[in-house]
Amino acid sequence: MKILYIEDSPEHIRTVQRVALDMGHELVTAGTGKDGLTFLANPPPDLILIDIHLPDINGLDLVRQIRRNHYLMPIIALTGDVWTYNEQISLQAGCNGFLAKPCGIETLREVFSQFDSRTAT
Repeated sequence: MKILYIEDSPEHIRTVQRVALDMGHELVTAGTGKDGLTFLANPPPDLILIDIHLPDINGLDLVRQIRRNHYLMPIIALTGDVWTYNEQISLQAGCNGFLAKPCGIETLREVFSQFDSRTAT
């Protein structure tokens, strides 16, 4: 599975990278929303993880832009702001899920398995 992680924190990237590689997935990272958009084609990712607070654009605005461009892959919002309100607006923006940072290794494994067609029953 090809996973795009749009995140500007090297610490969070390392955690996701460790789990993704351990599970045999390809991880592509982008530190800004603009850079993340360049990875949406050729071929598009199977899953997007996105930080809500990016340096150049609000992550939820980026999700809306991705959805306006008719990309249908699952998108999971990750944020340290774990208020119920943020989860609601993330889902309204077009996210398929919402995770709190720091995200545990087992939680990441579960998310990746959920969207991995190799493990689908």
